[in-house]
Amino acid sequence: MTALIGLAVSVAGNIGHVQPEPGQPVILADRLTAATSPLAAFAGLSVGLLVVKMTRQRASSRAQEPRTSTALVLAPPPSGSGQVASPAPPVPVVTRSSVPDDRPEDGDRGADPHTGLLRDATAICQHAAASGERLSQRTLARQLRLRGHRFPNDHLHQIAQSVGLAPGRAA
Repeated sequence: MTALIGLAVSVAGNIGHVQPEPGQPVILADRLTAATSPLAAFAGLSVGLLVVKMTRQRASSRAQEPRTSTALVLAPPPSGSGQVASPAPPVPVVTRSSVPDDRPEDGDRGADPHTGLLRDATAICQHAAASGERLSQRTLARQLRLRGHRFPNDHLHQIAQSVGLAPGRAA
Protein backbone atom coordinates (compact mmCIF):
# COMPACT_ATOMS: atom_id res chain seq x y z
CA MET A 1 0.00 0.00 0.00
CA THR A 2 2.85 2.35 0.84
CA ALA A 3 4.48 1.68 -2.52
CA LEU A 4 1.23 2.46 -4.38
CA ILE A 5 0.78 5.75 -2.52
CA GLY A 6 4.41 6.64 -3.24
CA LEU A 7 3.88 5.80 -6.91
CA ALA A 8 0.80 8.03 -7.14
CA VAL A 9 2.57 10.98 -5.47
CA SER A 10 5.64 10.57 -7.65
CA VAL A 11 3.64 10.37 -10.89
CA ALA A 12 1.54 13.39 -9.90
CA GLY A 13 4.66 15.37 -8.95
CA ASN A 14 6.45 14.55 -12.20
CA ILE A 15 3.41 15.38 -14.32
CA GLY A 16 2.83 18.62 -12.37
CA HIS A 17 6.37 19.84 -13.00
CA VAL A 18 6.04 19.65 -16.76
CA GLN A 19 6.34 23.27 -18.01
CA PRO A 20 5.01 24.30 -21.40
CA GLU A 21 7.47 25.78 -23.84
CA PRO A 22 6.71 29.32 -25.02
CA GLY A 23 3.95 29.14 -27.60
CA GLN A 24 3.39 25.37 -27.17
CA PRO A 25 0.81 23.69 -24.93
CA VAL A 26 1.60 20.67 -22.73
CA ILE A 27 0.33 17.61 -24.57
CA LEU A 28 -0.53 14.10 -23.33
CA ALA A 29 2.76 12.66 -24.66
CA ASP A 30 4.70 15.09 -22.45
CA ARG A 31 2.75 13.99 -19.38
CA LEU A 32 3.19 10.26 -20.19
CA THR A 33 6.92 10.77 -20.65
CA ALA A 34 7.13 12.43 -17.23
CA ALA A 35 5.29 9.47 -15.65
CA THR A 36 7.58 6.74 -17.04
CA SER A 37 10.43 7.14 -14.53
CA PRO A 38 8.26 6.55 -11.42
CA LEU A 39 6.45 3.68 -13.17
CA ALA A 40 9.76 2.01 -14.04
CA ALA A 41 11.02 2.42 -10.48
CA PHE A 42 7.77 0.92 -9.14
CA ALA A 43 8.03 -2.06 -11.51
CA GLY A 44 11.61 -2.70 -10.41
CA LEU A 45 10.65 -2.48 -6.75
CA SER A 46 7.74 -4.89 -7.29
CA VAL A 47 9.90 -7.46 -9.05
CA GLY A 48 12.58 -7.20 -6.36
CA LEU A 49 10.06 -7.69 -3.57
CA LEU A 50 8.51 -10.69 -5.33
CA VAL A 51 11.92 -12.31 -5.67
CA VAL A 52 12.62 -11.76 -1.97
CA LYS A 53 9.20 -13.18 -1.07
CA MET A 54 9.68 -16.31 -3.20
CA THR A 55 13.18 -16.87 -1.82
CA ARG A 56 11.95 -16.58 1.76
CA GLN A 57 9.04 -18.95 1.11
CA ARG A 58 11.36 -21.55 -0.41
CA ALA A 59 13.81 -21.25 2.50
CA SER A 60 11.07 -21.50 5.12
CA SER A 61 9.47 -24.52 3.44
CA ARG A 62 12.83 -26.33 3.54
CA ALA A 63 13.29 -25.43 7.19
CA GLN A 64 9.84 -26.72 8.11
CA GLU A 65 10.20 -30.17 6.50
CA PRO A 66 9.66 -32.84 9.13
CA ARG A 67 12.85 -34.31 10.50
CA THR A 68 13.08 -37.82 11.89
CA SER A 69 13.99 -37.41 15.51
CA THR A 70 13.69 -41.03 16.59
CA ALA A 71 16.52 -43.47 16.08
CA LEU A 72 16.03 -46.50 13.85
CA VAL A 73 16.62 -49.71 15.75
CA LEU A 74 17.27 -52.71 13.56
CA ALA A 75 17.34 -56.28 14.70
CA PRO A 76 20.37 -58.35 13.69
CA PRO A 77 19.88 -61.13 11.14
CA PRO A 78 18.86 -64.50 12.63
CA SER A 79 21.92 -66.39 13.83
CA GLY A 80 20.74 -69.81 12.59
CA SER A 81 21.09 -69.80 8.82
CA GLY A 82 22.63 -66.39 8.29
CA GLN A 83 19.64 -65.36 6.16
CA VAL A 84 16.53 -63.35 6.86
CA ALA A 85 13.40 -65.51 6.76
CA SER A 86 11.77 -65.66 3.32
CA PRO A 87 14.17 -63.38 1.44
CA ALA A 88 13.06 -61.80 -1.81
CA PRO A 89 14.52 -63.21 -5.02
CA PRO A 90 17.89 -61.69 -6.00
CA VAL A 91 17.75 -58.23 -7.49
CA PRO A 92 20.13 -57.39 -10.33
CA VAL A 93 22.57 -54.54 -9.73
CA VAL A 94 21.56 -51.56 -11.86
CA THR A 95 22.95 -48.17 -12.67
CA ARG A 96 20.12 -45.99 -14.03
CA SER A 97 17.23 -48.31 -14.85
CA SER A 98 14.61 -49.15 -12.28
CA VAL A 99 14.96 -52.19 -10.06
CA PRO A 100 12.22 -54.75 -10.68
CA ASP A 101 10.03 -55.30 -7.66
CA ASP A 102 9.60 -59.05 -7.11
CA ARG A 103 7.66 -58.71 -3.85
CA PRO A 104 4.05 -59.85 -3.63
CA GLU A 105 1.44 -57.14 -4.02
CA ASP A 106 -0.72 -58.28 -1.09
CA GLY A 107 0.30 -55.55 1.36
CA ASP A 108 3.89 -56.71 1.74
CA ARG A 109 4.82 -53.48 3.52
CA GLY A 110 2.13 -53.98 6.15
CA ALA A 111 2.72 -53.36 9.81
CA ASP A 112 6.53 -53.33 9.97
CA PRO A 113 8.21 -51.52 7.07
CA HIS A 114 11.69 -52.28 8.51
CA THR A 115 11.23 -56.01 7.86
CA GLY A 116 10.74 -55.40 4.14
CA LEU A 117 13.68 -53.01 4.06
CA LEU A 118 16.01 -55.53 5.70
CA ARG A 119 14.72 -58.35 3.50
CA ASP A 120 15.36 -56.32 0.35
CA ALA A 121 18.77 -55.18 1.61
CA THR A 122 19.73 -58.78 2.33
CA ALA A 123 18.60 -59.88 -1.14
CA ILE A 124 20.64 -57.09 -2.78
CA CYS A 125 23.75 -58.03 -0.75
CA GLN A 126 23.34 -61.76 -1.50
CA HIS A 127 22.94 -61.10 -5.22
CA ALA A 128 26.07 -58.93 -5.28
CA ALA A 129 28.05 -61.58 -3.37
CA ALA A 130 26.80 -64.38 -5.65
CA SER A 131 27.82 -62.50 -8.77
CA GLY A 132 31.17 -61.47 -7.29
CA GLU A 133 30.39 -57.75 -7.37
CA ARG A 134 31.56 -55.27 -4.78
CA LEU A 135 28.62 -53.54 -3.09
CA SER A 136 29.06 -50.18 -1.38
CA GLN A 137 26.69 -48.64 1.14
CA ARG A 138 25.92 -45.95 -1.40
CA THR A 139 24.89 -48.51 -4.03
CA LEU A 140 22.83 -50.39 -1.44
CA ALA A 141 21.01 -47.17 -0.50
CA ARG A 142 20.34 -46.28 -4.14
CA GLN A 143 18.89 -49.72 -4.90
CA LEU A 144 16.73 -49.71 -1.75
CA ARG A 145 15.36 -46.28 -2.64
CA LEU A 146 14.62 -47.44 -6.17
CA ARG A 147 12.48 -50.16 -4.57
CA GLY A 148 10.49 -47.49 -2.71
CA HIS A 149 12.12 -47.57 0.74
CA ARG A 150 12.59 -44.28 2.55
CA PHE A 151 15.16 -43.81 5.29
CA PRO A 152 17.55 -41.06 6.41
CA ASN A 153 21.18 -41.30 5.32
CA ASP A 154 22.41 -41.52 8.90
CA HIS A 155 20.61 -44.89 9.28
CA LEU A 156 22.39 -46.42 6.29
CA HIS A 157 25.37 -47.65 8.32
CA GLN A 158 23.03 -49.56 10.68
CA ILE A 159 21.16 -51.07 7.74
CA ALA A 160 24.41 -52.18 6.11
CA GLN A 161 25.67 -53.75 9.34
CA SER A 162 22.35 -55.54 9.94
CA VAL A 163 22.50 -57.29 6.57
CA GLY A 164 26.15 -58.26 6.85
CA LEU A 165 27.73 -55.64 4.61
CA ALA A 166 31.12 -55.45 6.32
CA PRO A 167 32.46 -51.94 7.01
CA GLY A 168 35.72 -52.86 5.25
CA ARG A 169 33.82 -53.61 2.02
CA ALA A 170 31.56 -50.53 2.16
CA ALA A 171 32.71 -47.38 0.44
